[in-house]
Amino acid sequence: LAGPHAPAVLCAGATFRVSHPIVLSSDGQQLFTENSPPGDARARIEVADANLSTAIFSRASNIIVHHVIVDGARAKLGRDPKGEALIELGGNVSGVKVDHIYAFDPRGWSVLHVFEGNGSCSGAQITYNDLGPAGHRNGDWADGISFACRNGLIQHNTVTDPSDGGIVIFGAPGTVVEDNVIMTRHNTLLGGINLVDYA
Repeated sequence: LAGPHAPAVLCAGATFRVSHPIVLSSDGQQLFTENSPPGDARARIEVADANLSTAIFSRASNIIVHHVIVDGARAKLGRDPKGEALIELGGNVSGVKVDHIYAFDPRGWSVLHVFEGNGSCSGAQITYNDLGPAGHRNGDWADGISFACRNGLIQHNTVTDPSDGGIVIFGAPGTVVEDNVIMTRHNTLLGGINLVDYA
């Protein structure tokens, strides 16, 4: 995407196989399915290259990712031991929003990472998402949500079958975590909600 507030509006039911990250490069950009449909009608983004672990990347403010499905393709392409999160957002920014996405099978260490930058990341909202499965109990672990942004909100998410932490809070002072569901069905989970240092 090029330029502030540019939208990428994906067709409902379409599948996009990516060999490079989708980069939201300027403030206010959006990535979503047209008319914000529910369930499988959302557009699907699939990792399709063995050298790729991150499907969506941004270091811009006020970006919104919503109503998409993101498949990390770990089952097909295997784990990337140096892989980053499937969705990598945040940095020295504010106002990041992710809602109504279904994302799973990251090749790296987390489904969704909101990065602290130099500590100035603020106000990210992660709401109404379905995340996981993520990683395996054999030591190839992965988180559901890895969050290091101050004054954020993590609410009404369902994290299913993560193997490391369901929701991991890396510092993130002032952040509210409430009304989320973390469950295991076919995996072994090390921690439901983990409170750790960002470093």
